[in-house]
Amino acid sequence: MRIGKWIAVVVIVVLAALTSCRRTPSTHQNGIAKQDSTPARPEPERALSKDEQSCKVFVKKFYDWYVYGVMTGFCDHATNGESCIRTSDLGRDADAGFKQVLSPSLQKLISEDKAAEAAAPDDGMDYLEDHDHFIETNGDPSSRYEVENVHVKDGVCNVEVDGKSNADVKEVTIMPELAKYRGRWVFVNFHYPIGDDFVSGLKGDLKSDSDDGKSPNK
Repeated sequence: MRIGKWIAVVVIVVLAALTSCRRTPSTHQNGIAKQDSTPARPEPERALSKDEQSCKVFVKKFYDWYVYGVMTGFCDHATNGESCIRTSDLGRDADAGFKQVLSPSLQKLISEDKAAEAAAPDDGMDYLEDHDHFIETNGDPSSRYEVENVHVKDGVCNVEVDGKSNADVKEVTIMPELAKYRGRWVFVNFHYPIGDDFVSGLKGDLKSDSDDGKSPNK
């Protein structure tokens, strides 16, 4: 009788242990479950080099100066005092400011195109007046401009400038190209999403004037 009771007790204990094992997931399974439920962490932003950081700051200062200064009469009618403060870096003289930020070669092309158009008969809107090539629009500027995706390679800085509305919607993208001139950044070109660029447009307009016999050199 005692042997029978012991056998019964052992059977009950074994069955209880098996039932517990089936109901309780293993430590390995728990670890997987916890790992799967953990949200993925976003990739950290790439740290900018010293040149990339200085290029980004320069481009941002230019667009603040241009949008809040040159385009709005240097805050003569602005209500946002903080925006007006940002126009002081390049001064209130637009021509002097452009000489600081545009490369000599780009300034030369712009001057040549203006001279060619001035010597040409009045045949409508010229290339420089067709639309604003710095913000790539023929209307009002966006509410703000943010500098993104800065990359410097072999002394050339390429950035993406996104014009955004108050609703944080990207309205336009300009891709300036910069290089160092006498130790400071200057714009050498402005590229656009549709594939063309400012320099090519200026050269094409000059060629068109020359082909039409309107070049001031002829």
